[in-house]
Amino acid sequence: MNPILPFTALARVLRRTGFVLLLALSAGSCTTNDVFPDTATDDATLIRFDIAPRPGFTDRPSTRLTQTTDAAQWEDGDILWIRAEFYDNANILKTTYITALKRDGGHWRSLTYEEEEAHITPCTPLRDYYKNEIRWPKSLYGTTGTYCRIYARYLGQQYPNASGKIAVTPDIDVINIPNNYSTSHPGEVVKLRFFQPLARLRITKACQLKFKSLNSEFRFPDFLENPDSYVDNVFYVPSDGKDYFLDSEDKNSQTIRINGQEIQLLPDAKGNFKGMSYTIDPDALPSGPIAPEF
Repeated sequence: MNPILPFTALARVLRRTGFVLLLALSAGSCTTNDVFPDTATDDATLIRFDIAPRPGFTDRPSTRLTQTTDAAQWEDGDILWIRAEFYDNANILKTTYITALKRDGGHWRSLTYEEEEAHITPCTPLRDYYKNEIRWPKSLYGTTGTYCRIYARYLGQQYPNASGKIAVTPDIDVINIPNNYSTSHPGEVVKLRFFQPLARLRITKACQLKFKSLNSEFRFPDFLENPDSYVDNVFYVPSDGKDYFLDSEDKNSQTIRINGQEIQLLPDAKGNFKGMSYTIDPDALPSGPIAPEF
């Protein structure tokens, strides 16, 4: 299901972890199986979204926009963050808003008043930019040549801390839009489509896992990643296993150690790591490099 959603309490791919969000724009009508709020009573300045399912791993490039059996579904509690910059027809930035969209009961919704009080109000850098519903400024909506730059991030189920920062670590998945932002014009429906640039490492049982990565912080209201130096991550995987997400362009993340044994992760036949998935049983470690699953 691709729910069409409003822009509500919602230059580069994040290096360390994540999905890339492909954002396309359409002035036409879209699927209407989940509309919020009721467009029959809402004004036309409200920006609406058509959000596709989350993609699976090891999808081929030709089918990466298609939901597959192994696709990870959006989960309740997932949050999409959106930054909207509104420009006049002289390319002058007039105003900037930030909002959040939360997955709840199989649908997307804006944040509740209680959620805003708990997570937005204490965040000084964000609260002056935050809007529960984002609409085109009336001074721009009817003027030819006005436009909006839309930045989008998915940062798991995290909220920023009081300093306006969200930690980006290998045990969360993150989405971004390619080319940093996309441009929208009044009256357009914004389509969100996804493909998977990360590699997923699925460890099935308890063990000690080590690998290098670039851990970062994502900053509000700038909507920018603040990269840190490479760190030696040490994870103690729980007994029921856990997934970790590796930067497919970072060669340091392609060599891991499980209980001290070094394991090399191989790309596919075309040399790609994006969207690849690797499952490892710590009780049956491979004797050499491992190829991705298909």
